[in-house]
This record gives sequence, structure tokens and C-alpha cells, in this order.
Amino acid sequence: MVCHHKGKLKRFINLIFGINRGKRVIMTVEQIAVRQEVRQMLNEAGINKNTLKNMVKEVLQEELEKAIKQSLNETNTANAISNKIAQCVDKSARNMVREEIRDRVNSVFGRMTISVDITDKDGQSTITR
Repeated sequence: MVCHHKGKLKRFINLIFGINRGKRVIMTVEQIAVRQEVRQMLNEAGINKNTLKNMVKEVLQEELEKAIKQSLNETNTANAISNKIAQCVDKSARNMVREEIRDRVNSVFGRMTISVDITDKDGQSTITR
């Protein structure tokens, strides 16, 4: 994206304005001539190192804002959020229904008494619980 060119731009600005941070810079005659021409053109346009940096920052900020807006438009976040909420609500509702059914079944069977009436060959009845 745009950040990929940041190092190249910084090197260009340093080259044009003679910023070398104590490092020895070896330049050809052609490079020196181009540097002088570019500096002269920038000076005539009223652009110095600081205004150039500010201009670059503004352009980068605009490009970044455009990229963020495009990214947000491409990934429909409203739908993604509502889908996630619906999934969570569905899961929660299923768990609540499951628990309620389990509690009711357990309460019914907990109060229920099952008795079996067995009659033998002699006609005697035996009740077991």
C-alpha cells in the first residue's frame, strides 16, 4: 500500500535537502546537478523540507482515510455484527429452552410414582413401587 514507499520518499527528501546524518554520501556529478535543479525548482515554488513533509503527510492521511472507508464498505460490518448477534441469541435461546425442558421433565418424573400391580396364578395381587 502507501506505507511501502515511505522509506524511498524519506531517502529522496534527504538526498534533495542534503540531510545525511553524519554519513558520507558519494554522489556523481549528474546526481549533484539534478539535486541542485530540484532544490532550485522547489525553492522557486516556496517549498522547503518542512512544507514537503507536511504535504506528504496530508497526502498519506487522505490515502489512508480512503483505504479505510473502502475497506469498511467492502466488508459490510453492520451485517457481520448483526449475524454474530443473531448467532449468539440463537445459541443462548437454545440453551435456555434445553435447560427449561430438562428442569420440567426432572420435576415431573421426580414427583411421579410408578407402581406395578402383579397378579399371580392364585389371584393374589402384589404392588411394587
